[in-house]
Amino acid sequence: MKHRLIIQLILFNFLIFLFGFYISLYIINDTKLIVEENKPVFFTISIVTTLLVNIFSLVLSRTIQNNLQLLDTVSNLNDTLKYAQKMGKIYSWEFDFKTSKISASEELLSYLNIEDFSSLNVKTILKKTHKKDRVLLIKAIKKILANKEKNFMFRIKQSNDEVKWLFSDNKTIFEKDKPIKIVGILQDLTDIYQTEESLTHLSNILDDSLNEIQIFDSRTFSFLKVNKQSLKNLGYSQGEILSLTPLNTLDDAINYDQLYEILQPLISKQEKSVVLETFHRTKLGGKYPVEIHFFSSRFENKDVIAAIILDMTEKKKNEEKLNFLAFHDQLTGLANRAYLHNYLEHLTQVSKRENLKYAILYMDLDRFKLINDAMGHASGDEFLQIIAKKIKLSLRDSDFIARLGGDEFVVVMENIKHDKEIALVAENIVTSLSEKVFFKNKEICVGCSIGISVFPENAQDISTLLTNADIAMYHSKHLGGGQFSFFSHKLTKLTKEKLQIEHDLRQSIAEEDSIIPMFQPQLNIKTRKVSGAEALVRWKHPEQGIISPARFIPIAEESSLIIQLGDLVLKKTCRERVRLLKNGYNDFKFAVNLSGKQLQNVQDAQKIIDIVKKEECPPELIELEITESVLMEPSKELLDAFALLKNAGFKLALDDFGTGYSSLSYLKIFPLDYLKVDGSFMKDVLHSGSDQTLVKTIINLGHGLNLEIIAEGVELKEHIDLLEYYSCDYIQGYHISKPLTIEDFEEFLQKN
Repeated sequence: MKHRLIIQLILFNFLIFLFGFYISLYIINDTKLIVEENKPVFFTISIVTTLLVNIFSLVLSRTIQNNLQLLDTVSNLNDTLKYAQKMGKIYSWEFDFKTSKISASEELLSYLNIEDFSSLNVKTILKKTHKKDRVLLIKAIKKILANKEKNFMFRIKQSNDEVKWLFSDNKTIFEKDKPIKIVGILQDLTDIYQTEESLTHLSNILDDSLNEIQIFDSRTFSFLKVNKQSLKNLGYSQGEILSLTPLNTLDDAINYDQLYEILQPLISKQEKSVVLETFHRTKLGGKYPVEIHFFSSRFENKDVIAAIILDMTEKKKNEEKLNFLAFHDQLTGLANRAYLHNYLEHLTQVSKRENLKYAILYMDLDRFKLINDAMGHASGDEFLQIIAKKIKLSLRDSDFIARLGGDEFVVVMENIKHDKEIALVAENIVTSLSEKVFFKNKEICVGCSIGISVFPENAQDISTLLTNADIAMYHSKHLGGGQFSFFSHKLTKLTKEKLQIEHDLRQSIAEEDSIIPMFQPQLNIKTRKVSGAEALVRWKHPEQGIISPARFIPIAEESSLIIQLGDLVLKKTCRERVRLLKNGYNDFKFAVNLSGKQLQNVQDAQKIIDIVKKEECPPELIELEITESVLMEPSKELLDAFALLKNAGFKLALDDFGTGYSSLSYLKIFPLDYLKVDGSFMKDVLHSGSDQTLVKTIINLGHGLNLEIIAEGVELKEHIDLLEYYSCDYIQGYHISKPLTIEDFEEFLQKN
């Protein structure tokens, strides 16, 4: 603005000159005769005109110069104000409720290390605030908004991690009883906190602080100054507390010698500050957690200790809550796996040292999956809460219980004298859980299976004890459930291996990575092109390597694991088919085997549809293979399930045809697309006339029912020639390819 006024002054003088010159010319041109006759009068007029113009110019010039001087004065005052703010470490700010924006002096932005005004907001201020003072700051702001508080102290953490103490003095401006603006100043009082000569000033300023402030004699420990917040929290009056020492307000576990030892580094000037986490005792005997920052200083010409006390009640509550969540099951409130492990570690050490005996009862609910599937997971969670309470009521007061997850629980019984004690508690649990529970207007009976291992008889380490109890639990399940079994080394090796495989398989299914589908190609016998592939599951055991399906499939069939295993193989197969589809391979199907337990009703069929849909795989690219055993009892529910799958677009195949006991009439009832000739017929087909007749009959029968035929077990070229002669449609076997990984199968596709 100053430069603009200078330019205006120059232009104005130039215009005045032009104006005077123009007037002179006008008078000369229009009054030539008068000039000749009245020269004295003309010169008089010219002098007066020039004089008036100059006077006018002088006045305006002086006005502009005065404005320039005023601007210089304002600029100097502004510079002085900025200098004063910088020297006094006082910074101004303002919050506008209408725009929700914070404005502040440039000095405050620089102090807070904020680049520009656009970055200045409440989140930025909270981020700069010391984490222990953020809740304090929010509370203070709320009180300011309610016009209940004017000032407060808080800390900020600068970019170099240096902590600064700020005093905030604020005023809320109202308009028609509505707050429209908050104006305030911030003052850096860090030096006051740390400077001995200024502590008297500090105590006056901090008297209204939301934190507790105490000042006491460094020799006698007598209180000299205690602020209002400290008096309020402790319940004393100023007169009462001045006759006391910190020993009267600190945790009673701290005596004079201990306090002196804590403060010695300050008294001897070895340290500037000392931090103590302890409890404060109120006048009425109550306690609350605090964090105390002690400083050495001077007050009223005495060596003193200043204490800034932070109330840690909320922080401790949050820590306790987090600690509880870390070691307890959120659904039931029982101990979780981490808590169980810590508990067993301690118990094992004590039991070894004192030659004691304890038992682990590993339990699994027998029919919980049915409840979960029928009523939904939310209802299942509610039911688990009921079960957890029933188990607790069956235990002794000294027994420990944890939930591992799902429907698995573990009970630990300490200081066992006789196995009868264990059996009694196990029997109580089994009996309690076998009783009907009235839940959501239904009577539900769930039952449980329990396995028991005993320290130190069955093992002396936690991992083996839990594994043995788990094996014993599965033994109870195989016996029909609703009972308990003690682990015993008398269990046959085969039974133990079988139980171990089931245990490991269950874990592998949950982790998914070690369950791998392999793909055995199928060829169109006429074109010799790939028409599809059968997904054959393989299990890569973490210790034993690849385990044959002949070992683990029967074990999975005996338990509900076959359902989970089948779902996982279907999911992974769909995932691989989608990947190949994206790579341009469109004209073939992947066949997936379904267990009879996987397909019993419409709900099972819908689950299969949902799995395939979730993987975004077109159903027409998936062939579902069902064994003959599924068709032995063709209920309406099963027929509806087949119809649902067929309508969804899946191809349906009857696997291992000729080896089961299904009636031929069922081939008309079920909406099948393929018959698969079992590989056992191919072994002797070249040398056995009866086998040739059977194979030919199956092919003709299938064609007569408009079904296509897939022959398995093709291991020789002569097999292909014979099957081609019998008009078989598709072939599969080791002569074409062994089962391949998905990567090898893709290479096979490129060659065929």
